[in-house]
Amino acid sequence: LEAVDRAGPWMRQIRRAQQFFGLVYYQTSHAVPELQPTGASPDTAQRGRPLSDLPPWLLPRVVGAGGVEQPVNQVQGNEYLDDSGIGLHVEDPAAGASFA
Repeated sequence: LEAVDRAGPWMRQIRRAQQFFGLVYYQTSHAVPELQPTGASPDTAQRGRPLSDLPPWLLPRVVGAGGVEQPVNQVQGNEYLDDSGIGLHVEDPAAGASFA
């Protein structure tokens, strides 16, 4: 996993660094153009690194633990910087029922 992390790229537009694989989950509460696709955004704005960049054991292990719908179409890595952490929030229902 460390090798995947180091290969980047990391987006650093908000208080945490983010790295996306597969579909990109865009933040809806930040006024940051890089995190808000529009109709004029290229198709590539909807895709992060290929899921195949992840270690081959990772997705089968996550799915095997149960509770995650197949196929997995996105993975987001977060690096919490300084004293930031996961703030109080509610997940957007459009994201689906399964999170790991």
